[in-house]
Amino acid sequence: MASESKGIALSFYSRALRLMVLIAGVAVTLGSKSAAVVVPLLALATAANAYYQQVPSQFTFYREPPFVLWAAFAALAAVSAIWSLSPAASVTSGANLLLLLVSLVALHCVWPILPAETSRLIGTSLGIGFAIGAVFVLADVSTGGAIVVQLLALIDGTVRSSATLLVRENDVIVGALQAFSNWNVAGTTILFWPILLLVSAVAAERWRTPAMLACVALVAALTFASFHETSKLAFVVGSAIFLLARVARRAALVLLTTGFVLAVALILPITKLAHDTLRLHHASWVPDTVQARFVIWNYTADQVSGAPILGIGANATKSWKAPEGQLVSSDGHFFSPTVSSHSHNFFVQVWFELGFIGALLFGLAGASTLAAIARARASVQPYAIATAAASLVICSATWSMWHIWLASNIGLASAILALGGAIVDETRPPDRQRHRCRL
Repeated sequence: MASESKGIALSFYSRALRLMVLIAGVAVTLGSKSAAVVVPLLALATAANAYYQQVPSQFTFYREPPFVLWAAFAALAAVSAIWSLSPAASVTSGANLLLLLVSLVALHCVWPILPAETSRLIGTSLGIGFAIGAVFVLADVSTGGAIVVQLLALIDGTVRSSATLLVRENDVIVGALQAFSNWNVAGTTILFWPILLLVSAVAAERWRTPAMLACVALVAALTFASFHETSKLAFVVGSAIFLLARVARRAALVLLTTGFVLAVALILPITKLAHDTLRLHHASWVPDTVQARFVIWNYTADQVSGAPILGIGANATKSWKAPEGQLVSSDGHFFSPTVSSHSHNFFVQVWFELGFIGALLFGLAGASTLAAIARARASVQPYAIATAAASLVICSATWSMWHIWLASNIGLASAILALGGAIVDETRPPDRQRHRCRL
């Protein structure tokens, strides 16, 4: 009787887990910012599933270089409150990143060792949820955001935060901020390659190729129908390095790692070269928004010398003010030199906010993460390399490194890669107690 009750409970729990993962897949695609909530909830559900199914494991995540280094980076961010221009922002940013890491450890350690049936259940539900959300995002961007406008208009007045996303003329709603669409397109672009791996892992053999082609077509359509140029570039770069990785994985990974390390080490002189020598902020072929970024990057890079070792504090850029009386020529450009609310480039931002120490930790953590890809299953590596490339493009041209929703999407992508690898690995050892989680 006890065994029968346990079977009923597990069956009920499996159905509940499937529904939750499906909703999570839809939610994180429809609204990328929801990833900051979705990831911890998925971690809790996964841990509960492992407990009820009595999945044994020995966690050794504290020995994994990526986790240790990213945790050290998060700790530095929190500790920077001591000298930060905005102590509260620094503590909050470091704490949020550390909490995200804890959730990701649970996903990385548990997902790959769940019973095969449960792994496929999670993978299938995530894939279906992603597809539903991506279809909605495509429909929204194709109509110029009209669908989201109508949904926000329905809750306007009851949820006042929606007012910050709406554009009004004479108190009449005429549209939504473009940023709302951009967030979702960027999140979809980051999750695309891990989801493609899941599709290849869970789809029936005769439907595998059509399903993968449909996934590629769907994400390509919504990306290029959008106004987010950075996501378009990320999709192109990710696709190119994916194709390279299919024929020369080592070359692709070396290329990506070299580019990352050089960007961390040389971003300051690179911004000076782009602005002062190449004068890309005046190039007619460069879009206005990108021209403005060259101005922001150059001006922010100039301020690093004010606190070169430890920076001004994590997430303190918005609190920085130019020294009184400082005059900076606009160089005849439409965009005046300034430190924006965030640098729109993680490499510039880490130097400005956390100085040499922060850049060193950031570089080591990122390089160790890329090195972990080389230890992943061969079937996973092309997808992981493409995911890393797409993520680095987005992190190099937009938003802030302390936007936890963006970090959550990247972290969720890495966890999905681990899950997909476990599903396609037909030689997975039966003794899960010897499993060593990889971040």
